[in-house]
Amino acid sequence: MIVAFHAEGRRSGKDTAGEFVREWAELRGLSYLRIAFADKMKLLVAETLGIQGTDEERVVAIDAFKLGGRVLWWREPPYEEPDDAISGREFIINLAGDSDTDGARGLFGANFWVDQALPPTGNQFGADVIAITDLRFEVEAQRVRQLGGVVVKIERNDVEGGRSEQGISPNLIDVRIDNNGTLEEFRVRIYSLMTAQLNFEDNNA
Repeated sequence: MIVAFHAEGRRSGKDTAGEFVREWAELRGLSYLRIAFADKMKLLVAETLGIQGTDEERVVAIDAFKLGGRVLWWREPPYEEPDDAISGREFIINLAGDSDTDGARGLFGANFWVDQALPPTGNQFGADVIAITDLRFEVEAQRVRQLGGVVVKIERNDVEGGRSEQGISPNLIDVRIDNNGTLEEFRVRIYSLMTAQLNFEDNNA
């Protein structure tokens, strides 16, 4: 089963939801895998910047770079002197593309990053439960649903807005979960979601 979490803003609880899915799966003896659509893109950025280490270490490094890094930027010819410096976040977005005509998406197609993380051939990962913790674009939601997965929107009031986290069509959302209460209340809601979606006879609630 694939469950993908979406929210209109950062710090909404997507990663926490993924951890609760992992807990739920492990309590029931099910194998678990977390996927983030952005991880492949972060690895490309790490490769571009010459960052060494394991994939996990490089993803962590790019997360830090996104928050505080700066890159000298050449925008127009003759490219002799940099025009200005852009933030790490803007550099990543420019490289990856946040529309169908920008960056890697513009060069290789709107589904390029989706195909890297979640190929259209189905669950080739061998896990019973797959949690995607960073669904942002409609093409990602379409792929999840194409593979029989569930798109879950986490609704929280005090989120931080983001350029790539502006929401997707309501028609692509299967379930909505409120995260305005306590951490334990959120855990219970995620556990209930998983039990209902898998029609699991739950003795571990």
